[in-house]
Amino acid sequence: MTTNLPIILKNANADADHVSSSTPLITKRPSDYDQIPCTCGIFLGSQLKSQNITNKSALIISELNRFYNCDTRGQMRCQTNCLEQIMQFLPKSDRIICASSSDDVLNEKAYLLIKNCRNYWINTNLTSGHEYCCKAGRPYKCTNK
Repeated sequence: MTTNLPIILKNANADADHVSSSTPLITKRPSDYDQIPCTCGIFLGSQLKSQNITNKSALIISELNRFYNCDTRGQMRCQTNCLEQIMQFLPKSDRIICASSSDDVLNEKAYLLIKNCRNYWINTNLTSGHEYCCKAGRPYKCTNK
């Protein structure tokens, strides 16, 4: 399933340092497992490949201030609510992705990751469906690779 991912806002205070996965790959301290609210994050495909998945590397983070069950159903509710929130930004997604990235972007897809209950990112496998290209914080039309 491919979904266009628009953008929310970047949360500069976020500190968690966990790799994207359905289970945590890095455990920093017991407090990382205190229940946290549903949190949405937008990352580039190159970040997923390099496993550079931290709150600081996210293009956009939005904490929804909603708590869901710590099971598959709760995870799906969190994912659905993240999608609902970010859909409103679809028309501006190119500009928001480019403005949020500190680097130039070349033929990159954006991916939705979530946190639900635990302080680690879960890859939803939902992607923007199109590639982004940015130079100096501004979008431009991607050309074929």
